[in-house]
Amino acid sequence: MRVEGWHVMLFLATLLAVAAVIVAVTLVVLWTVRRVRIAAANPPDSATAKPRSATGGPDCGVIAVGHGRRRVRLHDIPYFGRPVRLPWAKRVWRCPDQGCPRMTFAEEHALAGPRAKPTARAVNWATDALQHFDT
Repeated sequence: MRVEGWHVMLFLATLLAVAAVIVAVTLVVLWTVRRVRIAAANPPDSATAKPRSATGGPDCGVIAVGHGRRRVRLHDIPYFGRPVRLPWAKRVWRCPDQGCPRMTFAEEHALAGPRAKPTARAVNWATDALQHFDT
């Protein structure tokens, strides 16, 4: 069987195109995984935390004392069809004022309200999906 020159060239061009697509997809996946690992290494409280010495009580304004951390797992929007959980060590503060009506209070973040499990982004994503795909 004789192989024509244009068949070989077409095969090599196809092979080169497939290799280029595989390299591009691999680079995008590696870049995305790196970004997710960086985001996981920097939880929300470390990026936007207030200075420890300047945190005042929400009711009385007295400078609060650290009272530990509360572990919270927030549910975020799916990433490539897989569920995403964001671990957050939320700081808990204690008011040293004996007359304060609120003895302890927790750190708040714009991504999740008080006692919230889903993030604000996940709530918006879910309600938007319900509006567009309502049956």
